[in-house]
Formats: sequence, structure tokens, C-alpha cells
Amino acid sequence: MPNCFALADTNGSGSFTLEDFGPLWLAMNDARIVDMFQRADADGSLGITAEEQEQAMSKMLNRVDRNKDGVITKSDFKRSHKGKHGKHRDRS
Repeated sequence: MPNCFALADTNGSGSFTLEDFGPLWLAMNDARIVDMFQRADADGSLGITAEEQEQAMSKMLNRVDRNKDGVITKSDFKRSHKGKHGKHRDRS
């Protein structure tokens, strides 16, 4: 990956603004953005319909609502999460 500071300092001024930060953020998250889009595009049409978007949001909300009470609260985020290797992590 190119120099991160250089990506954000788009005018070479030696500093960057919030507006300049966009290219850096996009470069760092490009693969994640594509992955999220592909998961939402259920039929592979390279377009996301209202129904596909609703399904994707519903899946995400169901994942986050850990106690399945229909409400997402701070406690849903504080529960232990399984790590990549099946180990539990506490994100307190």
C-alpha cells in the first residue's frame, strides 16, 4: 500500500483535512466495501434492489441483537464475541 500520509495529503501541503481523508479511507477499506456490496447483491446482478438491501439489513440487525429481544442496545455489543479461531474475546 502506498504511503498513507501521501494518500491523505492530496495537495502536498504537509497536512490533511477531513475532506482529504476520504481517499485514504477508501484505499484502506476498498476490499471491505467490495465484499459488503457483493454480500448485499444476492442475485449477482451488480445492482442492489430495495429487497436485497432490506434482507442485508435484516441479517445484520439479527446478528447484532444477541439476546434476540428485537432491540439493539449497548449490552448487545458488550457480550463476548468469538474470535477468528473460535476463542472468546471480551470487548469490554
